[in-house]
Amino acid sequence: RPLPLLFLALVAGAGVDGFSAPPGSCHLRRGLRGAAARKPGTVVATPPPHGGTRLRSRVARALASAALGEYTDNSVLLSAREAFVSAALAGPKNGVGATPEEREDIEGKLRTLVALNPTENPADVLVGEWQTFLDGSFKCIYTNTTGASNGKVGPFVGDVWQQFVTAIDGETGRVTNNLKLGPLRGQLTARCVRRSARVMDVIFESVVFRLFGIPVSEREFGAGGADGGEPPVGSWDIQYMDRDLRVLVSNAGNIECLLRTSGLDSSTE
Repeated sequence: RPLPLLFLALVAGAGVDGFSAPPGSCHLRRGLRGAAARKPGTVVATPPPHGGTRLRSRVARALASAALGEYTDNSVLLSAREAFVSAALAGPKNGVGATPEEREDIEGKLRTLVALNPTENPADVLVGEWQTFLDGSFKCIYTNTTGASNGKVGPFVGDVWQQFVTAIDGETGRVTNNLKLGPLRGQLTARCVRRSARVMDVIFESVVFRLFGIPVSEREFGAGGADGGEPPVGSWDIQYMDRDLRVLVSNAGNIECLLRTSGLDSSTE
């Protein structure tokens, strides 16, 4: 059964090969990658051996604090962070419909922020099995994609967020990409597998759409799915990460900026 266009939107948002990048994104992507090179003062994550006992409570928080660094005690970083977040939130929802001048302002502040990234080896930090309290819901506050993955459906723009859930092990985690627009809900579930210290492969597992809470379209990928074969795969380059803000660039060249939120939870939608 054909899947709705929103399925393509969710998959494209995670960066599956074959989806075109928006105009100008390649230039911005190079700029962000250059800015994300290691800077003095960044902290390298040093995860414990795989298979070890999962650390909890204060010990886990102390390790993650060391791995992440802190933006609150760095006045330059804090100022750049506040400038970017304020600009993104002041613009159109999710960045949809932003003028060239607005994009230039927001993305200029984003480049400044990425250059100050406090977290070395963010992929290790994100999926480290000793840092499960870094899970949570992260709402899209800005993306440069012009495709439907920005939450735009017809004339309307919905909420787009990712929910990170407990790490499977020291190199693999799970994430859901979510869309909320009135009574419509879309959810794409994927595994995140560490490729390098900064890059995660995203392997899609399933997608479901609900209307008024009732499933109207469901599909599983891979060997367990109706089509069999290999599931779609994308990737994220994590160019900035602190406890509450993440900047991802997909293999399709799309930038997604995510801010922690407590108002959205895929488990209750």
